Amino acid sequence: MFRYDGTVDHPAGRELLLLALLGAFTGVLAGGCAVIFRYMIAFFHNLAFRGTVSLHYDALAHADPSPWGVGIILIPLAGALLVAFLVRNFAPGARSHGVPQIMYSIYYREAKIHPVLALIKSLSASISIGTGASIGREGPIIQITASVGSAIGGWLRFPGRVRTVLLAAAAAGGVAGSFDSPLGGVLFTIELFLPAVSAAALLPVSIAAVVATLISRSVFGTRPSLPVPIPELLSDPLISSLPSLVVLGLVVGVISTLFIVALCKTSKWFDSLSGNYYIRHAFGMVLVGAEIWFFLKLTGNYYVEGLGYSTIFDLLNGRIVTFGLLLLLLAGKFIATSVSLGSGGSGGVFCPSLFLGALSGALVGELLALVLPAGLAVPRELLVLAGMAAAVGAITGTVLTGIVMVAELTGCYELLASAALVSFIAFAVRRSWIGGGIYSQQLLGSNHSIPEGLQSAVWSSRRASDLMAPLPEGELPNNLIRVDADADMDAVLRQWNDYGADGAVVTRGGEPAGILRDSELAAACRSMAERMV
Repeated sequence: MFRYDGTVDHPAGRELLLLALLGAFTGVLAGGCAVIFRYMIAFFHNLAFRGTVSLHYDALAHADPSPWGVGIILIPLAGALLVAFLVRNFAPGARSHGVPQIMYSIYYREAKIHPVLALIKSLSASISIGTGASIGREGPIIQITASVGSAIGGWLRFPGRVRTVLLAAAAAGGVAGSFDSPLGGVLFTIELFLPAVSAAALLPVSIAAVVATLISRSVFGTRPSLPVPIPELLSDPLISSLPSLVVLGLVVGVISTLFIVALCKTSKWFDSLSGNYYIRHAFGMVLVGAEIWFFLKLTGNYYVEGLGYSTIFDLLNGRIVTFGLLLLLLAGKFIATSVSLGSGGSGGVFCPSLFLGALSGALVGELLALVLPAGLAVPRELLVLAGMAAAVGAITGTVLTGIVMVAELTGCYELLASAALVSFIAFAVRRSWIGGGIYSQQLLGSNHSIPEGLQSAVWSSRRASDLMAPLPEGELPNNLIRVDADADMDAVLRQWNDYGADGAVVTRGGEPAGILRDSELAAACRSMAERMV
């Protein structure tokens, strides 16, 4: 009977087929989760803001003024109390934006996630977003689908390396199905979840992303999530456009950095308040409710509540051009998202990043229009879209994901060159200022670190004789294992871990030829832990 031993580096044909089938199965589940989650958001949003039971929700249209009037301030409060109840009693890991918890499980828990997290996260996040929290849906859908992928690996009793691949495949499917972005889903998992990349590991990840996208499109259609009114304006940039794009990159880098700092400090401030989680989160969401009401009375729209796609659509269509309103929206989104997540809301930062990037592009466009000659003007839509991609890359640390996903969201692949330039400048600004993105900052705040990039598995290709030190004079320590000089470090490390030895004697022809001390083995072990797949 065929039994899969967990090899994902150089699998045999049957093992590769099994990985492909598991990827397809995971993609079906992830796509289904993405569809259900979007319907759940629509249900709670319509119930909370309109008092109706409906699954219809047009993210590109602003919500009509609620029949509750000023009572809309209490809607986020009600959602906060429900979320606090669910999170505190059933799944504390469902709090906040979820992606750091997935990264922690990969690097510290062999990709093990409790299955109940999928249910509680889907409820808590859909309630948070539906009742007005200014957060995104990418973090929740990643956590939901990742827990499903981890559960599949656990039920099939696969080792941690394969569970990591299935988790990554499910997360890719969740992102792809939620945002209609198959390439973006694959790149997201590569940049954040896969400690190393091989063709065998990418096979199930890619299949899951494609299958989940097809399921989502069969339900919601194939039109771009953010259609651009005049896509032909977004051609490859001319040399004359480069100064404007460089300025935009610098501005987005600064705004992204300030947003990360604001979010981290807000979270610490709420944690320092007296009272339990119920009180802190309720207090925060009352503030968000008041801000939503303020924007409605001032502008006629809620603007900062929920996902924010309708505001981004307005920016792309030139419906918001007043400089003062752009600044007000930027400050309002800063506050609303920082308070929503900092007080304990259950949501992500991807949609807020798109929102802030779009506002940054619009602001830069308005400023440059005042100082640049007409011949050097850059299309507003291009600056808005490039700003969106750059903000995602700078805030989350997933630069390639931001570039490709915005192109897939809009169907405007002509913006890739411009978005790449702005994104890498913004990323460099943020990196030079505070180091890691929002996900790694949260992990560092809890005293956990992860590798900053994909690691080359150089130790696994080395032999014991390559690393051994000369034999010391006198007697050798007692607690040593014996390994052959030609043994690769994979085998040496497995034996070392199994026996708990203090080192290894390297033999050649049965005679001691050298020694591997704890320092060499520990360094190799760290490299292998980073590789994992």
